[in-house]
Amino acid sequence: MKVNFKSKKTRVLLIVAAIVLVLALLIGKAVSSISSAVSGFDGMVEVVEVEQRDLSETITLSGTVQGISSTNVTSKAAAKFTEVNVSVGDEVQEGDVLACLDSSDIDTQINQTGKSISNTKALTDLTNQSNAEALARAQEDQATALASAKTALDRQVADYEAADAKYSSDKAKLEAAKSAKSAYDTAKKKYDDKYAEYTANSTTPDASQQAELDQLQAAANTAFSDYQAKLGGSSIEAMEAQVSSDAATLSSLSRACADAKTAYDNTVTSTNRSIDAAQDAINASQYQTSDTTASDTLKELKDQKNDCVVYAPCSGVVTAVKVSVGDTNTPGATIITIQDTSTLVISSIVDEADILKLEEGMKASVTTKATGEETMEGTLTRVTRVKSEPGADGTSGYETEITLDNTDLLIGMTAKARIVLHEKKNVLSVPYDLIQYDEDGNAFVMAAEDNGDGSGMATVVRKNVQVGEEINYYTEIIGGDLKEGDQIFFDTAVEEGASVFPYSQWDDVTEE
Repeated sequence: MKVNFKSKKTRVLLIVAAIVLVLALLIGKAVSSISSAVSGFDGMVEVVEVEQRDLSETITLSGTVQGISSTNVTSKAAAKFTEVNVSVGDEVQEGDVLACLDSSDIDTQINQTGKSISNTKALTDLTNQSNAEALARAQEDQATALASAKTALDRQVADYEAADAKYSSDKAKLEAAKSAKSAYDTAKKKYDDKYAEYTANSTTPDASQQAELDQLQAAANTAFSDYQAKLGGSSIEAMEAQVSSDAATLSSLSRACADAKTAYDNTVTSTNRSIDAAQDAINASQYQTSDTTASDTLKELKDQKNDCVVYAPCSGVVTAVKVSVGDTNTPGATIITIQDTSTLVISSIVDEADILKLEEGMKASVTTKATGEETMEGTLTRVTRVKSEPGADGTSGYETEITLDNTDLLIGMTAKARIVLHEKKNVLSVPYDLIQYDEDGNAFVMAAEDNGDGSGMATVVRKNVQVGEEINYYTEIIGGDLKEGDQIFFDTAVEEGASVFPYSQWDDVTEE
């Protein structure tokens, strides 16, 4: 088929001319509208649209994924490793055999120490038996010596008491004889005095005087008879000599009693010394046996023997192996490190500007490079209140720990956790620095009110607002004239009533 290029070209030109004519008419109308408003134009001013949004204040923490706990496995055995059964990254269960050490040298030391303790015990037992027998003999010797000394003392006391009784009796007889003699001498003197009185003139006493003299004579005779009875065939001199002899005997026996008592006390003292010496020997032996050096050594060796097989104290992942077969173990040094991965945590450092905002129990959203956009949940489970020492990079802060719900991550992964401190959903808000206050403290914003003539021009109007909380960059609007969709000015210096051309950077971005 033959194409008519001429007619086709003519038709295209006609279409283009029609379009140009329409555009000219539209541009002319727009220019006319703009020209009518240009006399009041105050410039172009950026605006932002008021909208409902979710407001939240957050803290982002960075840290490393770790197990809930880390256990350093050690052994007390000073021996060489014969087996090391794990490598870094291995998963182990509690009770698994991690490593073995050669126990032959330890067995030899256990046998030698055991024999030494056995010999020492035998010698100690023999010494204790000898000391116990010495104590028993000392106690028996004391009983015998004290019994003999007590018998001698009792005999001396008995002799003294007998002599004392005789001395008291003889002295009482002497006193009685002296008293009787004094009574006789008094009675005789009365008789003699009366007789001398009645015969002073060499006359014979009359009957009444003689009767009186007879009474006095009878009294004197009675006193004499009593005196003779008290003498008992002896004499005052002889009785005095006897009492003197009794006193001497009593004095001698008193000294003998004192000597016997001293001898008894000396026996108590000397035999107590013997008993104390025997008891001291027993005590000294006990102190010697209480020296537990050898027993402690044996216990330590047995502990080393038990530690020649190293078991996993917990389940988890091996994160460090610091020995190899043939190495000699340093007792107490870390052999293997196991992290318990039944629960994973993120450890991080927070500076002091944010630490007081955090509380245990806060929820966290966690992301890692390995999981990309996937968000995992976690809980802030530890917030330390003591600042850590500066690390290798010189930084320090407060340690925190976030426990993860997800246990599929690997130890050592880097993670970021976002913790929401405060959140409000779907609230009307504006950038906080667009809020202005008048002299009475009333809050307001400057908004654009479209002129409605199609020119895009707007008038600056004031809209009063009631503000709520300020969260991050935004302020919550809880009342007033402002509503969703309103456009407010970034430039707070615009004056109410001014005519401006509002524009939004977001519009430019959209067009691009």
